[in-house]
Amino acid sequence: MRHEHLPALKGYTSQAQYDALKSIEETKSIKALVFSGSSSRTLGALVRSAWINTFPYVEDGVKYEGWCVTDAGRHAMAMFAERLRLQKIEDDKKAQKLVLYRECVVHAYTLERDTRARREELELEYKKLTDEIEEAKRKVSASGMWLSSHDKTSVIYAVREQLKENK
Repeated sequence: MRHEHLPALKGYTSQAQYDALKSIEETKSIKALVFSGSSSRTLGALVRSAWINTFPYVEDGVKYEGWCVTDAGRHAMAMFAERLRLQKIEDDKKAQKLVLYRECVVHAYTLERDTRARREELELEYKKLTDEIEEAKRKVSASGMWLSSHDKTSVIYAVREQLKENK
């Protein structure tokens, strides 16, 4: 097979050309393609690419001319079939990624919905505890306002020691 037989193989082989080659390979005729009405460009491309050619045959003593797929055409079919196979693999990978993404989205939305009430409850509890701590700090500040620094430091030290012993 020569390279000039494959001008359109990489960039221009289409599903229509592939289907036409399969039809010619099976029927040894272009009749079905001609009668389909939309095949003139496809047939022209196949002939120009030398992917199909005529062959003489004799049937019941009458000489006929049929059509066959050339080696270059079979090669083009094989290349296109491989491209379809690789595309299917890529599509399957993408489908798996979409399924995984969907499962993650469902889990995230379900978790968010199912924990909303508990989170709101915990947020209220956290706010309540934070407010209690702030109120305690205000009382410490207000009650120690009239004390000296030394007295405050000695009380803080004594409280720390007491808390260490109670652990």
